[in-house]
Amino acid sequence: MPGAVTLSVESINDSGTVSGYYTDASGDTTSLIRASNGTITTYADPKDTSSPSYTQGGQINKNGLVAGEYFNTAAITYEGFVYKSSTGTFSSYQVPGEPQYTSTGLTAINDKGNLCGFIFPPPYTLTSAFIEVSGTVTIFSVNSAATSACYALNDAGTAVGYYPDSSGVYHGWMRTATGTITTIDVPGASTTPGTAPCGTASVAGTVVVGINGAGYVSGHYWDTSYNEHAFIRTPSGSFIRINAPGAYQTSGGRLNDHVVLVGHYLDSSCNWTGYIATP
Repeated sequence: MPGAVTLSVESINDSGTVSGYYTDASGDTTSLIRASNGTITTYADPKDTSSPSYTQGGQINKNGLVAGEYFNTAAITYEGFVYKSSTGTFSSYQVPGEPQYTSTGLTAINDKGNLCGFIFPPPYTLTSAFIEVSGTVTIFSVNSAATSACYALNDAGTAVGYYPDSSGVYHGWMRTATGTITTIDVPGASTTPGTAPCGTASVAGTVVVGINGAGYVSGHYWDTSYNEHAFIRTPSGSFIRINAPGAYQTSGGRLNDHVVLVGHYLDSSCNWTGYIATP
């Protein structure tokens, strides 16, 4: 992506349209959509007039609707948005009934238009995941973690996300429509925090960000040397590790119903490139 200092490729729908975002040298975060023919369109929420700006696109559904989050300059808070790519229009979203100045991270929209993400309300001590299905919102935490976030939701109502434990190790989770939660950890993932190559923050464990209609789950993890690898977990519970060719570190994003995975990787010079992995 020309002008990108960092690049995050987040999602792909069944038509092959990709959603993501990038940050430029000025610190502005701008969302992007890449059509299946390679044409890239960038967009930013008009309610964010701050500098640097912040519009972060997440999951894209089959209808071209993107769920994301942006900074509302007038309201002085982060809010969710749904972007309709066919018309270039935005709809803001906040979880109903939450206090003023609650930050809402909207990360996912399924093909039925149901949503999920996370909220961070005053006094800003607890981040909780939420799911909205047919207008009904469920707010929850996973394993009593101080930070829980939902990152994908399929049409069956199964949600996935991740949380850090008290030691700072990330764990993935999957929640069925009836509320049953399963923790997901990739075998061989690090269990103590450390610094990854090309990184400055401490990382460890497993991050889950995607699920498709058949129950395939995707994300990335750090091994015991803190190298990052993408993965797909099959419905039977087996894991497939994915490294982009020539990559130094590979981050996995979401996958579509054809089990096509998107993400981004870093080369040995820590430069960012997006990828599409086809089975």
